[in-house]
Amino acid sequence: MTRSRCDPMSQLDPKAPVCITGMHRSGTSLIARMLNLCGLQLGPADQILPPGEGNPQGFWQNREMDRITEQLLVRLADGWDFLLPPFPQGWESSPDSTPDREQARRQIAVLARQQPWGWKDPRASLVLPFWRALLPDLQVVICLRHPAEVNASLKKQVGSSDSFNFNLWLRYYERLLATTAEGERLFTHFDMYFIDPGLEVRRLLDWLGWSAADEDISRAVEAVAPDSREQRQGPAGREEPEVPAPVAKLYRELCRQCGPRLAQALDEGELPGIAIPPETVAPLPAADDTKPEQRKQSDRKFHRAQQLIEQGELEAARGELESALKLNPHYFAARHDLGVLEIDAGRLEQARAQLAIAANLEPANSATASTLASLYQQLGRHEDAIKTYLRLVAHRPDDKEALLWLAEAAARVGRPERARDYAQRLLSLEPQHTAARSLLDTLK
Repeated sequence: MTRSRCDPMSQLDPKAPVCITGMHRSGTSLIARMLNLCGLQLGPADQILPPGEGNPQGFWQNREMDRITEQLLVRLADGWDFLLPPFPQGWESSPDSTPDREQARRQIAVLARQQPWGWKDPRASLVLPFWRALLPDLQVVICLRHPAEVNASLKKQVGSSDSFNFNLWLRYYERLLATTAEGERLFTHFDMYFIDPGLEVRRLLDWLGWSAADEDISRAVEAVAPDSREQRQGPAGREEPEVPAPVAKLYRELCRQCGPRLAQALDEGELPGIAIPPETVAPLPAADDTKPEQRKQSDRKFHRAQQLIEQGELEAARGELESALKLNPHYFAARHDLGVLEIDAGRLEQARAQLAIAANLEPANSATASTLASLYQQLGRHEDAIKTYLRLVAHRPDDKEALLWLAEAAARVGRPERARDYAQRLLSLEPQHTAARSLLDTLK
């Protein structure tokens, strides 16, 4: 295999290792197999995972590389199927990672016996700094698929919720963008292998700096099984699937990096687009100019909502609270209660917006801050959860629940000094606090 003549300016080494990654259910297995048929070595046959129910055509995944990533994620985040916490600063080169690095070096030596070599693992999206520290010339192929299709496929395979799936999708691609530079990565769209597979394979090979015989490319194209195309979104013209706004915005941006043929397919309606939902909650007016009569009407609607909640008529109560806020947008209690009702109904983004406004209206309200922080955790926005509790502690230094949560969060992300500080502050308020004492014992 030689450098492709189609891209004489390419600076990529055709013998450099390749990592095929991206969100789960986004075509990583198919693309790994196609590159394998064009010459990519995936390791000894006894290291390749066999086909399974989730991938009857084969996973094309190296179990030894998979095991190393698994170990990293168990240590950093209790596995991959989680709402992603932040990793400690410098985790990839920390002493805790030394055994993983040694194991990885041994496995790299095995794989590098044949050239070019690489591996496929969606979860590598989360730990690329570890692999790049060992493989500075690593080339990263990032597979992309419509997030609504990914969501439908994950629901079918593992039964996870819409909120979980969309937020995991978002975190995977945010991490990939944060840990790779433009020249080190190539985005390739799953749909292209059903629209014009030959063209997309050649685009991939040109970027990698490879040249492959026409018969190899033909064999790779034959690996695309049209009947394996599941969870297909309808063509343009049908109702577009509902996707959270941050996910939809990032997907649109990433599609622009998938080559001109994909852009043409989107423009011509060969593929479904993606709608970016409008803001679900109007922003809070800068000034509170609510008139006295409006406040009275708003109060009546709020109290009516409380009666409806007691009767179990939650949707009717939601309507009354929305009406109360139209009359008086600065009504804190109505914001809080509406946010809680939205959580109960599974409308998490609307709940987040309402509770965030409520927290701004009354930053020292412990119930609102705790509910909002818990919701941020559920949405995978752990940094926002930390900020919410920090703001609460700034207003209420004696809030025991917030201090304990911050202490435990600091310990989880490898900041023992911060964890000790919060735990000791909590013990100064309640010397016999069992959880705080237990945490301090583990940090010794």
